[in-house]
Amino acid sequence: MDIELKDIGTRNWVKTWLALRCFKDAILPFMKDKCAEQYLKDISYIKHLSGSKAYTCNLCKVDELKPPKKKKTNKVCPDKGSCGYLCDRIIDLHVKNDPNWSNTNSEFWSDDTRGPWERIKCFIHTSGYKEKKDISEADITAFVQICTSNELLKTAFGTDLECLEKVRDIRNGMCHSGSMAVSGIDFLTYVRLIEKALKLTIFDGYPSANEELKKLHTLEHDNGKVTIEDEMTAREETIEAIREVKKMLEQQVSTDHFKKEIANLKSNEDEHIRLLEQRFIYIEKHLLTLQEDHTKNKTRLEEHKKILSNIQNGIAAQHTTINEIAVDAKKI
Repeated sequence: MDIELKDIGTRNWVKTWLALRCFKDAILPFMKDKCAEQYLKDISYIKHLSGSKAYTCNLCKVDELKPPKKKKTNKVCPDKGSCGYLCDRIIDLHVKNDPNWSNTNSEFWSDDTRGPWERIKCFIHTSGYKEKKDISEADITAFVQICTSNELLKTAFGTDLECLEKVRDIRNGMCHSGSMAVSGIDFLTYVRLIEKALKLTIFDGYPSANEELKKLHTLEHDNGKVTIEDEMTAREETIEAIREVKKMLEQQVSTDHFKKEIANLKSNEDEHIRLLEQRFIYIEKHLLTLQEDHTKNKTRLEEHKKILSNIQNGIAAQHTTINEIAVDAKKI
């Protein structure tokens, strides 16, 4: 599994995915913090608004809470209207006042652990995140959509949002590309765009940004190993990313252009699956070869042990004979 990749194009392709992973890992702590901060402020707000000492409702369904067009919430939450107030708060903080309710589980809004994530998922306009139970399961596209849809985060980033959008475009471009290879020039361009995004002042104070920048530096100068295992992981992540992009396109109005885009993505997905299967076969053969070599080496080692044992026994016999001769000599 730790066999080094030799093909330059494939190696650069894998390193680009590794760089994208660095970006996600770098901004994850920031996203967690902002997610928690906004949640605590909103909970404090609705408790003051409702007069409730604690927000504990786990009964309200989002389908019953979500408002009809140009109106506020429908159902009144039994917890002094708390869920409805939070629903309205989310609407007010969405840049288009149009959250994606299909991504959230409102029964967990009051939960201290899951609540922050369930709330912020409403700002991801691509569907398919309802079953994701933790923010660590989100991808770059989700993070960028949150930052562009959430009024507070959009204001905090300002024009720097362009840097995040360029990183997202790299990821989407990798999904759409059918070549499965990246040139050296393109790879350096991608890495430098990711580095620029991680150096934004908004990430100052987050050690994860500096840690991942060091990893990017290693990738940029090709100082680390890039293995078949890295390639397999990258292809698995690509397949997942392609499926998410497909979901996003399928939500658009059906046109010939979008149909072709989806067909292209499916074709790329099939190719990655095929190449993964090839790698599995290669690794199985490689492991079988290693096993055979191990068996042969073990047999040879046993043979050498026998030879050594015979030599040791021979030496011991010679010592015995010499000692016997010496004893006889003393008697003469």
